[in-house]
Amino acid sequence: MSDRKKVDPSFVLLSPYIASSYLNKEGAVYLLDLFGKVVHKWKAKYQVFSALLKKNGNLVISNVITDNLNKYPGGGKSGCISELNWNGKVIWEYHNELIHHDFEIMPNGNIAALMYERMPKDLAAKVKGGIPGSECDGDMWSDAIIEIDRETKKIIWTWNAYKYLDPEKYILGERTPRSEFMHSNSIRFVEKNPFDGQEAFLISMRHINTVAFIRKSDGKVIWRSPKGMFSYQHDATLLPSGNILAFDNGFFRPQRRPFLCSRILEVDPRRNIIVWRFNGGDTGPEKSRFGSSILGGAQRLRNGNTLIADGLRGHLFEITKNKKVVWDFINPCTTHSTGPWQNNIVFRARRYREDEIDWPEKISSPLPLFPTILERIVLRK
Repeated sequence: MSDRKKVDPSFVLLSPYIASSYLNKEGAVYLLDLFGKVVHKWKAKYQVFSALLKKNGNLVISNVITDNLNKYPGGGKSGCISELNWNGKVIWEYHNELIHHDFEIMPNGNIAALMYERMPKDLAAKVKGGIPGSECDGDMWSDAIIEIDRETKKIIWTWNAYKYLDPEKYILGERTPRSEFMHSNSIRFVEKNPFDGQEAFLISMRHINTVAFIRKSDGKVIWRSPKGMFSYQHDATLLPSGNILAFDNGFFRPQRRPFLCSRILEVDPRRNIIVWRFNGGDTGPEKSRFGSSILGGAQRLRNGNTLIADGLRGHLFEITKNKKVVWDFINPCTTHSTGPWQNNIVFRARRYREDEIDWPEKISSPLPLFPTILERIVLRK
């Protein structure tokens, strides 16, 4: 057995996902130990896009509701956010066919979510670039951030992107569809942003290669990533240091190599510099092994390591600050498939330590002394 002290002792939360005709089939969310053993499982009526655990052990998920699926642009449509108790009973649910990709559980119990919003045609006409004629039934869609009141299920706060983002400052890549201006894919609520200490939202806007802080009090964009820093990125999160961690997919980034190279970036937004990165290695072949055109996530763990989720391959791994792999994992949980291979794709994954959750029942350790499924993990010295 290798040095177990180098691995963060935390459970894995993930949900295999498929975007196809099987969207109307049931999905599931799994809590796994670090050897791939299922510690707990929640069943869902539909496929699950993303999931978060609450302190009390309840699970909050975004369900992919198939109603009017083709009415809106791009992937990532959700339509429903549900809260399930430990036994899988739905105890709260919010339906809105416009919500997509990601949500956030706010400190006051409310839910923040990303929502499609049709862009005014005069502003859409000012957006440069993209594939000509690729609008969605003649329309370009933008995004909004909404806050949903937990008790009333009413939207009590809205940020309309097209009112605050100058379309002439963001040029879509030549191979980017004009159906969407932003294609936001992650949202995080920040109680104290690193610039003025006020409440803000940190969002990732994939189509315009931008991560930004939105101040909640007035909707102002108080920071946006410098041009060229990110390319079609996912899963931007704020670290305790005030830095930002994100999965930079690299799709459409100008590169000398003929293959896609992704990377994980830690950015200091106050200085607009990259302070840490992981890209697979220094050589071309090594870099090519870490390339994901869509999906993906990164999480800074409590021990200082970083969890990386290569979502398309269902490949999760944990690396140290010095970029040494100490945990290497292929998602063993699968969902429906349209082809010959088992589908273990994940939008992203999250790790939770034992003391982070008030577990409703006694569960086994995330890092048991005697693992039962050795073939699904490699622990390295």
